[in-house]
Amino acid sequence: MLELISQLVSDAGWRVLAAAPNRMPVFAGLAPKVIIIDLASPLSVAQFTLRGVHALFPRARIVAVSAYFQFGPGTAAETARQLGVERVMAKPFSCAGLTGVVNEMLLATAGP
Repeated sequence: MLELISQLVSDAGWRVLAAAPNRMPVFAGLAPKVIIIDLASPLSVAQFTLRGVHALFPRARIVAVSAYFQFGPGTAAETARQLGVERVMAKPFSCAGLTGVVNEMLLATAGP
């Protein structure tokens, strides 16, 4: 999934640095604007993983994707709030959906 998401975002025209969550410390000192994280674990473990990501990159906007997410009306925002991320996407998702979210977030960080 890491390679697929990396290629997808790169093909959309954005610079990509890719690493599994346990390898993200290699990017410490950088300031990514957006992080896409694939949470392949239940929410309790995901929250632990995300605390580490937030500690390394406190200003990054985070999109969490997972097959564990199951959304009904209004639940995506609540899940995002619980995890402390800006957006969540349930698998499967469309390529256009993910690149749309990334474009929206990156353009919002660009400012005037």
